[in-house]
Order: sequence, then structure tokens, then C-alpha cells
Amino acid sequence: MSNIKKFEVLVTVNAKKTEVLGMHDGALKVALHAKPVDGEANKELLKALSAHFKIPKSKIEVVKGLASRRKTVTIATL
Repeated sequence: MSNIKKFEVLVTVNAKKTEVLGMHDGALKVALHAKPVDGEANKELLKALSAHFKIPKSKIEVVKGLASRRKTVTIATL
């Protein structure tokens, strides 16, 4: 049975590089190099969180805020 972790992410787009910056205002702050066009920033967010937490992208889902800077993300763990 898997366990679901839910948390807030604050995204900054058009950054010089993609990186997880740490906690800010109760949310995990992530800088993304991608522009917020055609879902590119959301794809890059999943890739960044996958690398940061060392889990497959398929275990991560943006469940709220697809078009917002503040997003709710879930991670399914074993």
C-alpha cells in the first residue's frame, strides 16, 4: 500500500537555472528555467522534484494550481 505526501510548492519561472531553493512561506520554493508556456514549467517542475527526492516522475503529481505559481503536489511513496 502506498503512502501519499501532500505539500505546497512555490514556483519561480524564467530563472537562470532550475533548482530547489528550500522552504519559503510554508512552501517548497523551486526556481525553473522554463517559461510558463504549454505546460513546460509544470513538466520541468516534475523533473526537478524527481531529481531532488530521487523518485520517479510517475510518483509525483500536481493536483492543484497548474496555471498558478503556488501549486499543491502529491508524492506517492511505498
